[in-house]
Amino acid sequence: NVLHASYSKSSYYEDVRDDIEELLMFDCQYFYEFSINVIYFFMKNFNIEKNCFIDKDFNKEFGDANNRLINLSLPANKKAADSSGVSLEAIASYMDDREVPRMLSTIHQLGKRVADIVHNMLNFARKSEHIKNTFDIENVINSTLKLAATDYDLKKQFDFKIITIIKEYEKNLPLMVGDDAMIQQVLLNILRNGAEAMHDMKQKNPIFKIRIQTETKQNFIRIEIEDNGPGMTEDIRKQVFEPFFTTKSAGVGTGLGLSVSFYIITENFGGKMTVISNPDKGANFVIRLPFDKTDR
Repeated sequence: NVLHASYSKSSYYEDVRDDIEELLMFDCQYFYEFSINVIYFFMKNFNIEKNCFIDKDFNKEFGDANNRLINLSLPANKKAADSSGVSLEAIASYMDDREVPRMLSTIHQLGKRVADIVHNMLNFARKSEHIKNTFDIENVINSTLKLAATDYDLKKQFDFKIITIIKEYEKNLPLMVGDDAMIQQVLLNILRNGAEAMHDMKQKNPIFKIRIQTETKQNFIRIEIEDNGPGMTEDIRKQVFEPFFTTKSAGVGTGLGLSVSFYIITENFGGKMTVISNPDKGANFVIRLPFDKTDR
C-alpha cells in the first residue's frame, strides 16, 4: 500500500507538471502568433510602404547633408565660408572639437537601422503577394551560399569566405513548390547570424555543416544548418523566434530576421522550424519543408 500510494503521488505530480508545460507552450505560441499578427495588421492597414520614404531617400539625403557639412573640397562650401568671412579649416576644426562628424555617423547608422526594420516588416506584409513556382532546394542553398560569400564587414574585419562549408546532400531530392526567394531569405538570415556569432566569439576554425535529406513518411525535406559557434542557453533558445528578440548589443540588429523566417516556413510553406543548441556547442537550425509529392 505504501508503494502504491507513493507511485500514485509521483504519477499525480508528473501529470500536473505535464499540464503546466502544455499550458506554457500554448501561451508562448499564442503570444507569438498574436505578435506576428499585430505586425502584419499594422503594416497592411497603415500603408507604410506609400507613406515612408526613409528606405529609398535616406542615404541620398544624408549624403548630401554630410557633403555640405564636412566636405572641405566642395566649391559651394568654400564660397559660403568666404562670404561669411570664415575659413573652412576653422569650421572643420570646430566641428571636430564638438565631435560633429561622430554624431553624424551615429545618426546615419541609426537611420539605416530604421530602414532595415521597415524593409523587413514590408517584406513580411507582402507575404500574400509571392508567386509560387517549382524549385530545386539544392540549387537554392548553393546560390544562397554564393550570396553569403559576398558578405564582408570592413569595420569588424569579418569575411564570410573564411568559413568552411561542409555539404551533406542527399541525391535525387524532390522538387519543392513555393517562392524560392523567400526560402533564400530564411537561409541567409540563419547563415549571417551564425557567421556573426562565430566571428564574435573569435572562432579560429568556423564551420557550417549543411545537410539536406528527405523524410519520406511525412513527405518533408529536412534542412539542417549547423555551426560551431557559442551556442545558446535554453532561455535564449526558447525566445529566438520571437519578434524583436535579439542578443545583439543596442543599435545592432532588428530582432526580426528569425521571427519572420519562422513565419515564412510555418505559414507560407506549412513547414516546421526549430533550433537545437547548448552553450559552447554551436547551434543547429532545422527546417522541414513539405515537398511536391507528384515529383517522387
